[in-house]
Amino acid sequence: MSQQGITELPSGAFGNLRTTKLVVNFNRLGSGVQTGALAGQETTLVELQLAGCGITSLPARLFAGMDALTRLHLWGNRLREFPVRFFRAAANLRELMLWDNELTSLESDTLAGLWDLRRLDLDRNYISELHKDAFRNLIELRSLQIAYNRVQVTRPVADFCRHFYARR
Repeated sequence: MSQQGITELPSGAFGNLRTTKLVVNFNRLGSGVQTGALAGQETTLVELQLAGCGITSLPARLFAGMDALTRLHLWGNRLREFPVRFFRAAANLRELMLWDNELTSLESDTLAGLWDLRRLDLDRNYISELHKDAFRNLIELRSLQIAYNRVQVTRPVADFCRHFYARR
């Protein structure tokens, strides 16, 4: 469904579809993703790509019950922040691509609950602040990309990086 001029994903948009991979890249969604847009995909959807869609915000419960989701691509949008504990509903994520957005900070609870996350790409954002516990529970993380941001390394971040590279 890439490059189809889609401007909205309403509730139940994919209700009759059972798929493992859904690619909706390069559309003009803006703020047109509604809660329940992924209803019916909870047990089957493994990979979701909503990249390059100009998305400015996502509903807090978009991923409710998405137990099968392991790969999420939200790169190339205009996301500045996420609702509190937004990713917790997608607890089985292993790959999260957030590069080329407008993120300015990572709070302690932004990535909460992503115990299985192995790859995180935050390149090309505007991140200048990383909360000291932003990566605390990412115990399976193997790849962290955070280049081309405005991060100033603080002691907690430096400690995390040392711990991260010591695990490899």
